[in-house]
Amino acid sequence: VEMDNWFTGKYGLTFPFPTGGDIFFANPKNRPMDLYINFMANGPLPSYYPLTEITVESLSAEKGVIKLKPVYIDPGEPWTVHVVKPAFIGTVPPGDYILHARPVEAGKEHHFRIVGINL
Repeated sequence: VEMDNWFTGKYGLTFPFPTGGDIFFANPKNRPMDLYINFMANGPLPSYYPLTEITVESLSAEKGVIKLKPVYIDPGEPWTVHVVKPAFIGTVPPGDYILHARPVEAGKEHHFRIVGINL
């Protein structure tokens, strides 16, 4: 995973094919929170960003292993655009987590880019 500056003042974490990478994060609240990521998308189709699998698992030994169902993000849009889009990943209880982002599509011009994580 690398921090990429693709335009003045525009930054994101890039996840190369096929290895991808990980982001560690925490839900510090005393209640479950919805997890969203913001990612770069473009069009027209086909996108120059790859289809990417997102998985999340708990790092809490006391709660045992918690894995969210994988989410597949297609960053393609049918119209001419280059934008940030949100994607709902799942609901996470309080605790520490690791988000795995793994591109599953080879031969794309750019790596998958995450520009934000929101709880």
